[in-house]
Amino acid sequence: YGLYSIKDTVALSFAPPFIAENHDVAVRSFLDGGASQKHPEDFALFHLGVFDSQNGEISLAQVTLITDSAVVASRGG
Repeated sequence: YGLYSIKDTVALSFAPPFIAENHDVAVRSFLDGGASQKHPEDFALFHLGVFDSQNGEISLAQVTLITDSAVVASRGG
């Protein structure tokens, strides 16, 4: 599973992380999110690491942008 967080680019802070099966599921959750629908230009989705459901370990990765307001706008979000 991937570990993700949504960054509010106005507040300059990340939301508490969430787990999703893969990038596509995380993007869907991001696009379905309340705040990102209201002000999509203010939010971006980042991948933070991996959660191993077998042993409960979290492995952090380099924080990577997955999608931002440009993708949200192109999907009609």
